[in-house]
Amino acid sequence: MKIALIGAYGFTGTLISEELQKANLEFSAYGRSIEKLVALQSEYSVLKSITAIDLRKREDIQMIIAKSDLVINCAGPFTEESALMLSEMAKSGKVYLDITGEVGFVRASKERYHESAQKHKSLIIHGCAFESLIADLGTAYLSAQVGAIKSIDTFYQFDQLRASPGTKMTMKLSKYRDSLRVQNNAWGVSSFQDNQYQVTTHLNENQVAIPYPLPEIAYNYWNHKVESAGSYLVLGEKQAARLGNNTEVEGDSLETLDVIRLRKRKGPNAEERADQKSNLTIRVTDSNDRPYILLMQSTDMYLITAKAMVISVQVIIQNGWNLYGVRSPAQLFKGREEEVLAQLNVTLIKDSTFDIRRK
Repeated sequence: MKIALIGAYGFTGTLISEELQKANLEFSAYGRSIEKLVALQSEYSVLKSITAIDLRKREDIQMIIAKSDLVINCAGPFTEESALMLSEMAKSGKVYLDITGEVGFVRASKERYHESAQKHKSLIIHGCAFESLIADLGTAYLSAQVGAIKSIDTFYQFDQLRASPGTKMTMKLSKYRDSLRVQNNAWGVSSFQDNQYQVTTHLNENQVAIPYPLPEIAYNYWNHKVESAGSYLVLGEKQAARLGNNTEVEGDSLETLDVIRLRKRKGPNAEERADQKSNLTIRVTDSNDRPYILLMQSTDMYLITAKAMVISVQVIIQNGWNLYGVRSPAQLFKGREEEVLAQLNVTLIKDSTFDIRRK
């Protein structure tokens, strides 16, 4: 299988390149800078070719697809850069995987390209990354025990001193996007002030959960037909208040993106990543409104993303694909959720201390 990696020299792209090398999976690398691609090629024996491309040009996208069977896209932000890629991948009869954390992009993908991808037997999977793949696997694990689910909410608590350049970029551009959630069986926009919760966890009693929209909201809506779904970031009171005051929107997202790209950025090093801790809590309710809580603990979210992507690629290589259309990442691992989470060093804990109250 011919693998293309777009954004190969970026922070997460480099980690994915390292995991492809460990798995002895040959790939071709694509990105905006030929100089950075040349430097990357000298480091990986499985990297067979490099090409400078622009994702805003249709001819460049068509070239990548013509030379590939499976495309990994880690060149975010995706809302601004990758809609054209999706329109071409949907009619290609091939596989597209990405690491996006942008729920609006994922929702639009399903609405615009699902039917075309099914017709042409293409597979499009978004969010093969730390947040949404892990949440999707955890929800599938819970669903097997709970049965029919009425609501699903995910809560993230990070011990993270430094984010990757891509994460920083996505966060800066988030002010241009709607804060999506599912309410009353339909898509809606989450009010920052009106959709906050007071949270008690095993770590702290005085915390606030603020809207933090991620792709698993879409997965939960598609796969579990839930009445409501949301995702939240758990912060201290002062941090939450600071974010709430930073709501001004000026300029255009593409112009902002091009300005951000000119700035020098640095992500966490290996030691800093190893110290990163994440607590992801999934709270579901059944048809009788009974809550079920699952705590998922892990470290080094960026390495988890790289490993998750390569595990996804390996499953497709080994088994082919009989899923078509726009799908959620856990659907690649149906019945193997606990096994895959163990491979990614994610610990599952049935948590009895988690409690939420409307603020």
